[in-house]
Amino acid sequence: METNSAWEWDLSFKWVFILLFLGGSAWAELLIKPDMALKLRFGETAVITKKNVALNNDQLQQVRKKVRWPVEEKIFTFYEIKDKNGTLTGFASLISDTVRSQTQTTMYFLDPIGTLKGAELIAYYEPPEYKISNKWMHQNLMNKTSKSPLKPGDDLPIVTGSTLTTESLARSARLTLALWEIVFANSTNKK
Repeated sequence: METNSAWEWDLSFKWVFILLFLGGSAWAELLIKPDMALKLRFGETAVITKKNVALNNDQLQQVRKKVRWPVEEKIFTFYEIKDKNGTLTGFASLISDTVRSQTQTTMYFLDPIGTLKGAELIAYYEPPEYKISNKWMHQNLMNKTSKSPLKPGDDLPIVTGSTLTTESLARSARLTLALWEIVFANSTNKK
């Protein structure tokens, strides 16, 4: 009998270990698929065109200067959104950034002239207590432009317990606006 109970304890210990191991990544989650976020924002009839933006070295230097962060990536995902009649209604960017040690991916929405009109958290892999609500993002990022500081503690309130998340969102928003300005502004203004 003792061997049996020892075996049962050993088996129980393994299950506890497995559950703890899996539980460590239990907060990792994809919150919404990007295409669903776009359809919810722009409607089912919107014509959405994915645009992969590849920066040249000069553009990368311009982005780094505007973002005030050592951006390393050169390829970014943007979406151009038109209504069913072909009129440009806006843009969206999909930006991933490291918060503390894990990634958060955010979709930023812009109008045709490059003003932020909100954001949607797409994926968040840090513990849920560090997550910023979509309501906070909408209220605090609405109508920000490339001229806005987008600096926590300045024009963005710092959320207690989510300081690093707030900084990441600010950095990603500045990146979105810089990319829009460098890549899309001139072509949009000519139309």
